[in-house]
Amino acid sequence: MPDKTESGAINFQKMVAIGRALKMLQECQLSRYNLWEIEPIMDFLVHDILVLGEEELYKLSKHCELMRKPLPSKKKIFSIGPNK
Repeated sequence: MPDKTESGAINFQKMVAIGRALKMLQECQLSRYNLWEIEPIMDFLVHDILVLGEEELYKLSKHCELMRKPLPSKKKIFSIGPNK
């Protein structure tokens, strides 16, 4: 959604949508959540979770980028209308 309309006026529909989203976020932040403690999950989070430092995370990220296959070139899959 653009910030301004084609005529250059402020896009109030976008501003209203942003305002609604912010209001919902504020309401969620102020709400209490009654979460149940699930023992296996708590054990994992407290004892078993692997915490990596910034350098390790960076190295893993670079490794993943290298392993990623290049995206296929854009090929025409189908056409609509007369064949060209």
